[in-house]
Amino acid sequence: MENYKAIAKSTSRYFRRTLMDLLRRQRGLVSPMAAMNVLRQMASKKSGAMGRCVQVNLLLTRRCNLRCSFCCVDKLSGSKNRIKEFEVDFARFKELFAHPLVAINLSYVLMGGEPLLCNDLERIVAFLKSKGRFSRIITNGLLLTGDRLKSLEKAGLSQAIISLYDTNEEYVGNFLPSVKSGVPIYLSKVLLGSDLENRYDELLDGLKVCTAPQCRGLMLSNCMSYGDGEGDVVYDDNPLLMKFYGDVLKKYPEVPVSFAYPVLRRTEGMKKKCSVPWNTVYLDAKGNLGMCCKFQAHPDGKFGNIFSADSEERMANGPAFRRLRTGLLSDRPNIPAECAGCSNLYDDCSLRMLFEKSSARD
Repeated sequence: MENYKAIAKSTSRYFRRTLMDLLRRQRGLVSPMAAMNVLRQMASKKSGAMGRCVQVNLLLTRRCNLRCSFCCVDKLSGSKNRIKEFEVDFARFKELFAHPLVAINLSYVLMGGEPLLCNDLERIVAFLKSKGRFSRIITNGLLLTGDRLKSLEKAGLSQAIISLYDTNEEYVGNFLPSVKSGVPIYLSKVLLGSDLENRYDELLDGLKVCTAPQCRGLMLSNCMSYGDGEGDVVYDDNPLLMKFYGDVLKKYPEVPVSFAYPVLRRTEGMKKKCSVPWNTVYLDAKGNLGMCCKFQAHPDGKFGNIFSADSEERMANGPAFRRLRTGLLSDRPNIPAECAGCSNLYDDCSLRMLFEKSSARD
């Protein structure tokens, strides 16, 4: 269980560093209302209603310069002509921010698609900084230059998260060492079952970019299934996952790494821990809501819209949300259908089980 303890320690170190970087970049300019809301959310008891959310994940655009097989945004985008309808400019952002469900939050994750395609990104970041809010971008980094990063730093960006893919590893590897910026940069990598099986050494070596001094940490996440089969989901019975985690610890010991939870094959008797449907608002340019990281904002408003005439729906308390939250709160062993194939359903008990199974095999 030594590897498990090392993984837990590294993950804890990653999140402590992330929090300190956010506070340092904000320089004390934090909205008292939003900060108090975080404390209230931590003390509140879960129910079928939204509760007190603390973070907005906003799709600034559905456009992207990459086409990743596991991206749910790309699957929901529809025709190319329709994609143009989902662009957030500064005026639209202020309309979204004026909504009580959006304004109450402390942290704003600006994503896509590719957020660097948003022409008003700096204005949005500056607006959030002036309101005492944290702002982060999740980008593939291919459009990130030194000048653009300086512009975002000046605007007040709290953090940049660069997602690593085969298509951008070389660019990011060349870009990071040349960066001189006050914006903390973190890297993330989606683990695919096929990569563990067929490209193990290449996958491990590709993470060397995280050793650049400008990289503050690395987040590993698990591929999810979006209703089209299991795809590349990494389950807890995959013997290569524990080996990979151990090799990451050995090869990159100085890097704070947040390790992804595997998906459990069997869930009987497991306590459902996910809190995302209570604390995070998923939103697009039209005000369409998403339920969680697996079910992002649907372009047809499938999960509701903050501008709806229905008072429950516009506060993310429509039928789909209540059904999901009720299922997560239920003591029944079965999980909500929407949660199948999700690695965020449980806490680190799934990691402990992974190591216990591995020890038994050995």
